[in-house]
Amino acid sequence: LAPRYLEHQLAVSLKNLRVETIDCYYLHNPEQQLDEIPREAFLSRMEACFQFLESQVAAGRIRLYGTATWNGYRVNAQHHGYLSLQEFVGLARRVGGESHHFRVIQLPFNLAMPEAYAFKNQAVDGQMLSVGEAAARLGMSVVVSASLLQSQLTTLPHAMRQWIPGLDTDAQRAIQFARSTPGVTTALTGMKRTAHVEDNLRLARLPALTADAIECEDRFAMLVDDVRSAWQRAEKVQRRRRELAASGTSSAALLLTTDDELLFQLEASHDESLERLVSLHRGIELRSQRV
Repeated sequence: LAPRYLEHQLAVSLKNLRVETIDCYYLHNPEQQLDEIPREAFLSRMEACFQFLESQVAAGRIRLYGTATWNGYRVNAQHHGYLSLQEFVGLARRVGGESHHFRVIQLPFNLAMPEAYAFKNQAVDGQMLSVGEAAARLGMSVVVSASLLQSQLTTLPHAMRQWIPGLDTDAQRAIQFARSTPGVTTALTGMKRTAHVEDNLRLARLPALTADAIECEDRFAMLVDDVRSAWQRAEKVQRRRRELAASGTSSAALLLTTDDELLFQLEASHDESLERLVSLHRGIELRSQRV
């Protein structure tokens, strides 16, 4: 996060892309700086970067700039890597006025990482909002990454498919979830093979889930809550399996030792994708960040 370094990298990008202007220039994972320096020094660096980027807008080298993050906008305000969107907008206004060009943020959002919509961790004018709501309030666009979480959401548990019906593949369902979220401008997805492109283009021909299609945003919020509850309940299944294995009891006994109807259904379905996705969700370490 040094203006001289950004100047060099911008020049390299313009040359490599063979363009005169870059539409959106991101500062990538700035929250990593907070692992090494105090927050006051970090904000000073961010302000200097914003000032440089505003000068590059004036010079016609970029049109807009923003921050592309992984954890910063998804953790609670007490976390050392937390990023405040209102604080960043304040810096941008200080160097660029009300017509500043800090207008885009990027963060991961998918079926396993729903914080951008569901986690109200951003304070704007004294009100706690999700980062999506905060961005809308502050006049910013939201680009979400990891719609498929590096292809790990291309096989979903059978029970989750009922929430997003009418599509051909689980990859389409995962992308549809991300792109339909209220407040999302763009959902990014990687495509490695021709078949992936064709699959995604079929989805592109269909409308996103609108407010009418899902009845209201409250129902969408319920969908997010259902996803989180599914992970938590599935983790209970895994814990019980481990307990039974440690005691030398057959895992089939799980059907006889729980009163939870959903646990019964999950165990009875023998869905192989379940354990993989639960392990994935645990690795994201979201629960420990919500204090």
